[in-house]
Amino acid sequence: MARGSSLTSVLRQLFSAFGIAVFATLPQIRQATHLAELTYAGGGASSQELFLQASVLAFQDCFLVASSLAFLGLIPAFLLRTRGLSRRQE
Repeated sequence: MARGSSLTSVLRQLFSAFGIAVFATLPQIRQATHLAELTYAGGGASSQELFLQASVLAFQDCFLVASSLAFLGLIPAFLLRTRGLSRRQE
């Protein structure tokens, strides 16, 4: 049982670090993409306004990715079997 517990702990730490790295990099990449798109579209806005709008759009993209992953995690959570748990409680 100790090996399973330590493996679970290691995997939790590993995926936490991976998630932080992804959600630290994703806004930077998406901000550059949105800034290029907004600059190309023009519209007469100042560079500070374009940068702010690109930042908001980048965080919106990150929120959509995070909420999609959370929703995908809910699907297997609802499919978990609970029959064995109710038998142990009796």
